[in-house]
Amino acid sequence: MKGYKVIKLKELLEELGADKTQEFILGYKCPLNEDVERFLKERAVEFAKQSLAGIYFVFTAFQGKLVLIGYFALSNKNITIRKNSSSNSFWKRAKKFGTYDEVYQVVQMPVLLIGQIGKNFANELNGLISGDELLELALSEVRNVHSSIGGRFVYLECEDNEKLTVFYHNHGFIDFGKRYLEKDEKNEATSDYLLQMIKYLH
Repeated sequence: MKGYKVIKLKELLEELGADKTQEFILGYKCPLNEDVERFLKERAVEFAKQSLAGIYFVFTAFQGKLVLIGYFALSNKNITIRKNSSSNSFWKRAKKFGTYDEVYQVVQMPVLLIGQIGKNFANELNGLISGDELLELALSEVRNVHSSIGGRFVYLECEDNEKLTVFYHNHGFIDFGKRYLEKDEKNEATSDYLLQMIKYLH
């Protein structure tokens, strides 16, 4: 996608050092989702250093300098899909790529998780990229991983509100269940669960 540069946080730390990288992190604001901002500022560096997740920064040129306009995080996750939680065609596809448990009528499947994704709203930088473009950049990286290690599915969790669900449905995701939050996750949450959404990538 023209005009954007995607760089792994781990590589940025190696190239620029901790202090310069921290400047980008501290300048990030995401009032629409405080968890996205909190993760970046409090946990992302440690996750990157320990290879617990791939943290990807999205930059573009603005007023003669490179600015951080968004980020996303990818990691591995095993999920469970129940037989009656999705369409019959999707269920058949899941059985093909996952491990089917006939007793419990579920499929266990490894997927790539988009754990965090958000634009940078500081100084109106969010206007330099759309949500559609940021998600497509994340999906492009998912495809790169799939091409190296295999896989066909990408998974995410989101709040159960119409704006978000319509957005992800428009990008080919389907919701198939709910994940109820642990006690330590409920502090800033507006609900006690998140929708589970999945997409098959060709």
